[in-house]
Amino acid sequence: MRKPTKKATEKDYYSWLAEGIEKGYCSDVYCENHDTVASGDFSLFMEYVEEYGSRDFCWPIMRSYYGVEG
Repeated sequence: MRKPTKKATEKDYYSWLAEGIEKGYCSDVYCENHDTVASGDFSLFMEYVEEYGSRDFCWPIMRSYYGVEG
C-alpha cells in the first residue's frame, strides 16, 4: 500500500470525501440498509439484522470506484 502524501494527511475526512466525490473516485455516503444492500454485503447485513433484532439500523457506506480514469 502506498504511503499517503503529506497533502493527503493534512485534509480532514470531509474535505477528502468531497474531493473524491467531485473527481468521481467514490460515491457520496449513503445508508446501505435504507437505500439498498449490495449483494456482496448481504451476509454481513444479515448478521447485523440478527444482532439488532430488526432491519431498522443505519449502515453508512461510501463506495470507492476502482479503475477511474482521470
